[in-house]
Amino acid sequence: MLLLDFFFYDLPPGPACLKLAHVINLQKVGSPFYLAFLIFYFKITSTQMLVYAVLYGCYGLIWLCKHLTLPD
Repeated sequence: MLLLDFFFYDLPPGPACLKLAHVINLQKVGSPFYLAFLIFYFKITSTQMLVYAVLYGCYGLIWLCKHLTLPD
């Protein structure tokens, strides 16, 4: 565990400026916007891609609600 603590919290060049939870939340909440960009950029309007984007977007919102109600 000591090695993991070093890599997650004490890795140089100094103390962590962001919590790991904030980085994960940003990725999960930002993924639907990235998927929407890919859908419009590549003009992929298949039902499968739209369902995937909506489901992943709902997952990101639920994850954010979970973090706001029960923080780490």
